[in-house]
Amino acid sequence: MKRSSDDRNFRLGTGAFAALVLLIVAGIAFELTRQSTLSITKFGLKFWTTKVWDPVSGDFGALPFIWGTLYSSVLALLVATPIALGIAIFISGTSRSNVVSSGVMDEYRISRLLKKTPIPIGATGFAAQAIWKEVKNDFDAVYGGAVPMSLFEKLNDRSLKNSEILSAVFEIIDRVGKH
Repeated sequence: MKRSSDDRNFRLGTGAFAALVLLIVAGIAFELTRQSTLSITKFGLKFWTTKVWDPVSGDFGALPFIWGTLYSSVLALLVATPIALGIAIFISGTSRSNVVSSGVMDEYRISRLLKKTPIPIGATGFAAQAIWKEVKNDFDAVYGGAVPMSLFEKLNDRSLKNSEILSAVFEIIDRVGKH
């Protein structure tokens, strides 16, 4: 499959920004090392392994601070990971069973009751297809003529470039916003 120039430009752009991030991290590491050479030569590496922090006597040990940081980070991950997984499963269902998330469908139905206009796209996981089927069955009532069906058909056209699909998405959003 031949890549379009837009895809190639996108890959080059994201690659350039990724390289920039790596350069910034390397620059930070270099500057931290350069700025800490005086303290490392004076106090040695025991700074990392001792527990006493007493500026009066010149004892500086960072182990409790390092341990506290690591402990709180692990605790935060233990709390956040199940929540994040739950949200991901809620939004997309499960990929092995192709189960449509009932939560997303409930959100869709609530938005329709509130007279909001849905734009079913792949970001809603397996529910996007179920939402699209419902929207397609009642297309004129949902979009009131503001959005032509041809724009939505572009979203599934695999022959289009990414930029053309994104243009269709933005045009749909623009038309829905004016509706």
